[in-house]
Amino acid sequence: MMSDHTVYLSLGSNLGSREDNILRAVSEFSSEKDVRVVNLSSLYETKPQDFSTKTNFINAACELKTSLEPLPLFQKLSAVESGMGRRRGPGLEDRTIDIDVLLYDELEISTDVLVVPHPRMFERPFVMIPLNEIAPRMRIPPTTRP
Repeated sequence: MMSDHTVYLSLGSNLGSREDNILRAVSEFSSEKDVRVVNLSSLYETKPQDFSTKTNFINAACELKTSLEPLPLFQKLSAVESGMGRRRGPGLEDRTIDIDVLLYDELEISTDVLVVPHPRMFERPFVMIPLNEIAPRMRIPPTTRP
């Protein structure tokens, strides 16, 4: 039986068929037995932020329920990114898919590979607008508020 950990993700793509990349990523991680997608925002086209590229992004937010602990979930999401051709270089670059864990229950996590709540989520309209669409009353740990 699946525990009810509530997780919010941000997804983005600016290479290839951007909309299809978002939907494929959601399909791939929701096919896992221990992950269930509860809600997916609309798809938003946004200008790149924090780096220069010619291609706009498609962004979305996703709410899921999972029995996975934070790091195993992060590893599954990273495997989806890798399987879809995501390559991580030293800087920001175009990507087929980017999946960020924004919130995991009301936990605060800080490891070498995962920081939750996502440290820059409040600075990014492309994250907050889709997230607010699907979770307008979400609770965010108080120490992370701007």
